[in-house]
Amino acid sequence: MIRTRQEGFSLPEVMIILVILAILIAASQIPIANDIQLRRRASLHSGVRDLANWIELVRTRAAQGRVCTVTISNGTVAAGGVVASVAPAACGANHTLDAEVAAQTGPLAVSRNPATTIVFTTDGGAQPTSSVAVEGFNAVEVRLSSTTANRRACLAISNGTGSLRFGSVNSSTGTCTYTGPF
Repeated sequence: MIRTRQEGFSLPEVMIILVILAILIAASQIPIANDIQLRRRASLHSGVRDLANWIELVRTRAAQGRVCTVTISNGTVAAGGVVASVAPAACGANHTLDAEVAAQTGPLAVSRNPATTIVFTTDGGAQPTSSVAVEGFNAVEVRLSSTTANRRACLAISNGTGSLRFGSVNSSTGTCTYTGPF
């Protein structure tokens, strides 16, 4: 009896090929997931830098002979929503959440410790209605948390000088760790 050779793959061969393909597809998704997390983290930090730049602008306007009062929001802020407001209008426009930042981070949960307003005086100083100890300095601590990216960042505004310090939230303790001096 002469056996004819069959064309094609056997079931075990097909299964092995499918397993290899599944592994390759899964491995290719890891860099994509990491890239998404990096973009979300960068967007959150961009949002914190935007807020810090806005505070510096208000402080500069106050040093030009105006008294400017800043109120940091408390709660969830969506794209275009007010993160911080300023009065009077001569001190500038309110600071809103940038749409590009919100596209990556989702709405931001904004909180401040303590609940306060900050008066920037004509000498460029900052006088919050109340403050807390932040690494040995009295300051207002603002936390921005991404509602979708599970990322959190901190900004401290020192009492007196109005100097800023950036930080990140320690996920295990919930406290902010700051970098650089006031």
